[in-house]
Amino acid sequence: MEAALQAAAAGGGSESLSVLIGAGGEIHLIVDSDWPLQRLAAERGAPMAYRVTRRNGQIAISGQHGHTTCWMQTTAPKPRFLALLRDQPRYSV
Repeated sequence: MEAALQAAAAGGGSESLSVLIGAGGEIHLIVDSDWPLQRLAAERGAPMAYRVTRRNGQIAISGQHGHTTCWMQTTAPKPRFLALLRDQPRYSV
């Protein structure tokens, strides 16, 4: 969740990221997959899988390991560069 929040605050990242963790600990990242998480994990032989989704100002993470699942959601922070753009000028002419 911390990595997803930092990416959102920096203004980067994709709308969806799947993270598959194989039996040997190898990590596979898949950007913007439209496959259901459980099917994607089964296709790649990954016993553990997570999906990070950013949509409508929210960040959601769903995860699975075997028959155990979890889900977390939080409000995405505004990108840091927006704090630099104020509605008042910083100079006078």
